[in-house]
Amino acid sequence: MAKKPLAVIMAVTGNLAFAAGCVLLALRRHSPKLRADIIVYADGTLEQQDAALLRGLGADILPAPRQEAYLSESYLASFTPLALARLEGFMLLRRYATVLYLDVDIAVQGDIAPILEYGPFGVAFEDPAQLVGGHYNKAGINITAPIPGFDAEAHNVNSGVLLLRDTLPNPTGLYEICHKWLRMYARNMAFPDQAVVNLMAHHFLRNNPALLSYLPYELFNAHPCGPKAQHAVLAHAFGASKFWNDSLMGCFFPEWKRDYARWLGMGGAAWRGEPINCQLAEGGPYAMMQRLLGASVASQPYGGQYGLAGCGCQYGAKLHERMADGEKKL
Repeated sequence: MAKKPLAVIMAVTGNLAFAAGCVLLALRRHSPKLRADIIVYADGTLEQQDAALLRGLGADILPAPRQEAYLSESYLASFTPLALARLEGFMLLRRYATVLYLDVDIAVQGDIAPILEYGPFGVAFEDPAQLVGGHYNKAGINITAPIPGFDAEAHNVNSGVLLLRDTLPNPTGLYEICHKWLRMYARNMAFPDQAVVNLMAHHFLRNNPALLSYLPYELFNAHPCGPKAQHAVLAHAFGASKFWNDSLMGCFFPEWKRDYARWLGMGGAAWRGEPINCQLAEGGPYAMMQRLLGASVASQPYGGQYGLAGCGCQYGAKLHERMADGEKKL
């Protein structure tokens, strides 16, 4: 039987159904011609209404893949075994020519079709924009003790976007290798899902570099702190601040906020937490920047840079007055 061209896979616990819904709404808008099956792996906590909405958006909902006992209690206290669902992509290559895994803390902002040109094992380095000074994280952040074949000094590969093609040799065997590594070394892994993806990248780099391709993270895995994130196809809010729990994120990614509002309007469940930075973001991004500019002006004896005096906002007018008054006193 002929293979289908593409599967896009995600994984959610029940409290994050809205995040998967936002990804699906954006995919339908930006990639309307995409010939893809959508597969969402979910645990048993997905609400019936949310499941129905995800199916209405084109998703097949499958039970969570096997949960391995070798994951540590400390890991399970902060993360879900569903993080390993990305590895199911290898098995899906029996039925699909290409599999694309996406984390659900991603804002889809453009047509994803160009990403399908990469592979057969396509990964992106972690966007250094999230770190002070723009330095790359090393892969060693994923492990707590040495692992054979793992290059801890290499640039860290982020596991939130993973592209697999059926030109990989023996994808089923690669799937088993991943779980073998987990059985053997999970005790040495801080983030098992990402550690295994990095380990596979190092394996290909040593043995068959042609199988490994690096996705440009500025396009397909841009952190929201990055200067190009607003125009990235995939903006990935890895880390603690998400589009739904940090109001500043919402200010600068209004398209995600609109999809979230659409999801709620369809009857989907909302995020149950309380966002941070609500007061900072009050009134939207322009009002926020006015407040920041005003605070900056007020903290400097002559209003900071003279070039700001000509701006049209109220703080520019106040700055002009402060400058003139200061010059009279000189």
